[in-house]
Amino acid sequence: MFTTNAYANDKVNVNVQPDTESIELDWEDEGHSYTIMNEHEGEEIWSGDQPQYTIDDLESDQIYQFILEIYNDEDELIDTAQINTSTLKNQQEMETFDEEMLSGDQEISYSMAESNLSTVASSDQVELQWENIPTDNNEYDILRDEEVIETVEGNEFVDDTVSGDEMHRYTVKGQKKVPEERVEEIEAEIEENEEIQLSEEEKEQALYEPKEASVVINASEGDHNSPSASTWLLRYTTFIPMEYAENPSCFITCTYEYFGGDDRGFGEAGSFRTRSDVVLNEDLEELYHFPDTGITYGYDEDYNEIDQAQADAEEDHDITTYDQGDFSHRMDLGSANPLLSYAPDIDAYYVSNIIDGLYAQFQGSHDQAPSHEFYFDDRYGNSVTIHTAEHQGFHHLIPGFPNASFITNVYYR
Repeated sequence: MFTTNAYANDKVNVNVQPDTESIELDWEDEGHSYTIMNEHEGEEIWSGDQPQYTIDDLESDQIYQFILEIYNDEDELIDTAQINTSTLKNQQEMETFDEEMLSGDQEISYSMAESNLSTVASSDQVELQWENIPTDNNEYDILRDEEVIETVEGNEFVDDTVSGDEMHRYTVKGQKKVPEERVEEIEAEIEENEEIQLSEEEKEQALYEPKEASVVINASEGDHNSPSASTWLLRYTTFIPMEYAENPSCFITCTYEYFGGDDRGFGEAGSFRTRSDVVLNEDLEELYHFPDTGITYGYDEDYNEIDQAQADAEEDHDITTYDQGDFSHRMDLGSANPLLSYAPDIDAYYVSNIIDGLYAQFQGSHDQAPSHEFYFDDRYGNSVTIHTAEHQGFHHLIPGFPNASFITNVYYR
């Protein structure tokens, strides 16, 4: 993908400024002439000798991939950069996004409707540029492939430890404290509810909304005409990471002292609390939904099993399909502990949009309990992590406690 030689500086710095119907690019004037190509169509969009160009007449809220080619005065290609970005939502799309995010039992104070994350990949680095990801103190954690690699202040980060043509998942994660009126409501709930016993650290954590924007770059398209699989699979799972979970409602005496957990981490085989498998056919024209729930076991204080039950998977999961020109659907989850008649639901939702088999967009929100994981197996043989979130305590299932939100874009090459 990338071409360099002795004339190249190997670090192509491109500033990306998306708008609703245009994307402005400007870069250091290190060449004699430049060309901007459409990544997948292979068509030339522009060529010239100025180090900036605005690509107009684009659709709002759409993913785009461009290649910037840099030539010397002998018309030799000396450098390239791959630009992965998306246009911003227009007003109607922002309102629709917020309606999706706030439907059901989602407890969201800060929207991600205006959040945007772009990447510029050159031969030996990947630069992240973002805007409007809610956080406090303009501080973000940067993750590569689910591992924190840096904490930054600002709106950009350069990873110069990788090759720009490698497949990676980058996440920009913020944390924003809920507004004062919600702080008072949550603190009052903690104070008045005898079932909630939290440390000072847990009390503080309960006041924040996690916000994550992620991109997966260089997912291999393989042979587009001869894919390795005939279907696409989207799997959303919740699980309890511990072997046993104390009954959060048991503060004096109760029937169940413990409930069985799933005793595992992310991406590991094993049991689960809920699972939604959505299978799409190769042409993205048909959807099949396979919801499931795990068996819940109740134990006494000596870890003796005394009862078991299973939540109704069909009742607890819901699928809605949309006609938006590209294949799009929404999954909603609301599932409670079947051994407790008063237990709050595990709440979650996501919206998925797969575009021509070349791009994929995901957005969602969920309770901060238990652990949540979302994976995407495409027809090209890639297994892509869309989102993972660790269990933060069962008090986060109580209505009113902040939810986590995420957006993820997947770019193929």
